[in-house]
Amino acid sequence: MKRIYLYITLILALLACEKEPYDRFENEYNGIAKLELSASSTHLFTNGVAEVEFVLSAYYGIDITEKFYGDGVIKDTIYRDTVKYRMRNLPEGLDIYTESGDKVENFKYSTESSDSEVTFYAKSGDVESERVSVILEAAPKEELTEYVIPVVFHMVETDSQEKAIGNFKEEKVKAVIESLNKAFANTAKANAPHSIDQKVRFELVSVDPTGNKLSELGINRVQLGDVDEAEALSYLNENLMWDHNLYLNIWVCKTSPWAQYYDPEVEAPTHIMADPSIIPGLDLIQVEEGDAIEITDPTDIGLIFAPSHFQENSTIIASIGKYFGLLPTIFYTGWGAPTVVDGDVDYCADTYSWNRGSMGIWKTTKDDNKVMKSVNIMDDNSIGSVVSYHQGQRVRNVLEHCPLRQYSN
Repeated sequence: MKRIYLYITLILALLACEKEPYDRFENEYNGIAKLELSASSTHLFTNGVAEVEFVLSAYYGIDITEKFYGDGVIKDTIYRDTVKYRMRNLPEGLDIYTESGDKVENFKYSTESSDSEVTFYAKSGDVESERVSVILEAAPKEELTEYVIPVVFHMVETDSQEKAIGNFKEEKVKAVIESLNKAFANTAKANAPHSIDQKVRFELVSVDPTGNKLSELGINRVQLGDVDEAEALSYLNENLMWDHNLYLNIWVCKTSPWAQYYDPEVEAPTHIMADPSIIPGLDLIQVEEGDAIEITDPTDIGLIFAPSHFQENSTIIASIGKYFGLLPTIFYTGWGAPTVVDGDVDYCADTYSWNRGSMGIWKTTKDDNKVMKSVNIMDDNSIGSVVSYHQGQRVRNVLEHCPLRQYSN
């Protein structure tokens, strides 16, 4: 009997409790508490074609927490129940505007304005987001010299890697080269905000150093049989380092038992025949034209991928970007952390730096903790389709001035 009375008491107590003041399912499209707006680029070309895209986050719930410190109380507001809006399902009355009052349609903005900057904000009723500014620039019109980079993929097959290496056919390397060329030609993503055709092209070679035609375009296939990783690396060093003036060497080879657990083996340029400050962020040795440079490692003149690395085009493309002087946009702390200059870690003002703790395509920027749509080739885990204008300038400086990154066409 006591148990029955207890149950009745509990039920009455629950019925008497006040209903939570916030019900997400009743209020999802009403009573927005906070808005966050971010743009896909810090820069936009004013050619009427290039577009900056937006991500809009709306917070529909608020939690107030209290923390006691001695005799004082600190209240902290936590926004919850977030809905991220991109292109669809935008609630009525929630819109994006320029500071001058023009409404932004379909989460995209392009212009032919002669202004130097445009500022955006989102608004719903009395709630407004913080302002987001984008630098406006006229698209450059100068004629660029074309650079053609001849590429060979050395597929180094051992008995233990027979299946893994054998699966990489001519179609695979063609797809890699096509993705690279689209990124540098500015055709991979329609209406990229701050990119041009950089006139940098990658081309699969058809002959080896002796003039013999390769049986597969761009592929030098080598079968080593029953050898271990150390023997495969030794063979690579002695026989597969083709003339770096004529070839960009890319080796697909397992060079250690743990290679698949590490990043691809790739190094940024090390020497330059100009003032090193034109390519900031790299440890460059200044040399004179014609100076002999000792090549001590395959990564001086190429890149090494384990077979597992070769599964994803984005991994290959980002590594090739590093080889030609681009830096990742990841920001992290601790040993080996990059130098931050004005909130920038890759020395390209038209790319965002992002916090390593946020994974996926929608990155968190280091400076303001907002999400942004990331499609840059040096953004880890992105789709890797865009080379920004400033990144292209870095690559062209490397091709022009770094002797181990120059190719005879």
